[in-house]
Amino acid sequence: AMKAGAADLGILGMVTMGLLTGVGGGVLRDVLAGDVPVVLREEIYASASIAGGLVFAMAAHVGIPEAVGVTVAVIITVAIRVVSIYLGWRLPSRSTPTEDT
Repeated sequence: AMKAGAADLGILGMVTMGLLTGVGGGVLRDVLAGDVPVVLREEIYASASIAGGLVFAMAAHVGIPEAVGVTVAVIITVAIRVVSIYLGWRLPSRSTPTEDT
């Protein structure tokens, strides 16, 4: 997100880059471990990354120092992820129809 901000990509570019880098590392980890990537399950993962990227982008937009923006964005992202795990929050999933046999 910081690189996108330095390249003047705007808020959408910053949020997108934050999402891609935040989720990409986790996907790589899960694939190398032979697991289904967390982002493809029902857990709050990409949504937390989007929220953190948005917080950072908005902080940069209003002129808050970068170190403060990064710190707040990381805290928000981790808090959303931890709370979602602790409270069992899940994203809606597509239900598959059952076959009558």
